[in-house]
Amino acid sequence: MRYRTSLFIKAVLLCFLLSACNGSGDPIESLFDRIDQANHAYMEESGQQGGQTVTGDTDEPLRGVWISYLEISKLAGSAEGVFHAQAAAMMQRVKEKGGNAVFVQVRPFGDAIYPSEVYPWSKTISGSAGTGLPYDPLAVLLEQAHAQGLAFHAWINPYRLMSSTDFSKVDASFRTAAWYQGDARSTYMYEVDGIWWLKPANDEAQALIADGVRELLSHYALDGIHLDDYFYAASPESLGETTVSAKANNTKLIKTLYDLTKELRPDALFGVSPAGGFRKDSTLPVSDTGTLSTDLALWCTKEGYLDYVMPQIYWDETHEIQPFTMTLQKWRAFVTEPSVRLYIGLASYRFDAATIQEQSQAAIEEADGYCLYRYDYI
Repeated sequence: MRYRTSLFIKAVLLCFLLSACNGSGDPIESLFDRIDQANHAYMEESGQQGGQTVTGDTDEPLRGVWISYLEISKLAGSAEGVFHAQAAAMMQRVKEKGGNAVFVQVRPFGDAIYPSEVYPWSKTISGSAGTGLPYDPLAVLLEQAHAQGLAFHAWINPYRLMSSTDFSKVDASFRTAAWYQGDARSTYMYEVDGIWWLKPANDEAQALIADGVRELLSHYALDGIHLDDYFYAASPESLGETTVSAKANNTKLIKTLYDLTKELRPDALFGVSPAGGFRKDSTLPVSDTGTLSTDLALWCTKEGYLDYVMPQIYWDETHEIQPFTMTLQKWRAFVTEPSVRLYIGLASYRFDAATIQEQSQAAIEEADGYCLYRYDYI
């Protein structure tokens, strides 16, 4: 079902004209309100909550592409017309390559590539942390994806934040900046290799992540919310926790975001793309047994946590520990909940076209589809 962009664009233009006539204040702050008004106008006319998504045939195998902040940062600071043209070209290319979905990194470092009341603007889209643009890049990307019939999944890094240098540029009206600048910083975050991370055990941190997802689902016609493999960046013990408590914290977040997705957009998908390692002699994936502290053994075997899991199987048949077919078979046997689909993340940046073709075919035959990392390598 196509996203009807013409009415949305008309509504946006109307809101801009009304704003200009009323002499509104700061253009960056008011942009979010204008987009919200346009979305509501579109919803009322179309009879849809937040616009129409492109969920497609649920039985059709996934043929996805990750569009990371590395691709998006090449467009940082672009004029709206330039960004619109580049976004259109990107989505057209994905379609021409046989793709049916994109997973776009909208929150790479505790920030946003769209006007947000929860997170500051991302330097990957504007060129400088906390500095905004006079248009909404996410709305443009979403519009162009749906114009090509591509499902659009918003990819977020829930816990990862930014560097101290970038935090110094962000206004303290944002919670993360206030926490960073405050005396209780260590209550909310910790630093690893120059990057700050939210503490999963902190209830306010978990609420912040949920608020960010709620904002996305409420304002954009998304086809899904997508998390990647970054969970704990340091051992639970170094943070005063245990493995048991760390798994419980991650499970709390997963359950919250799954329930939120189903509440606000019942047809949208919620999923995780964990590290793909799964040793031959183990009954658990490495993501469950190491620092990351996931509980995929629960999420993939019980209903109500995930719609899909997308392990990153970034090896070929020559790998001594994780040969591709063996690893895929381990994951296939591991995912036992019927409602959880198994998609396979493939490393198009690492292998030649022939290898990726073989692996993608295997992912369709043995699982429910695949996703290529990343756009620059399709």
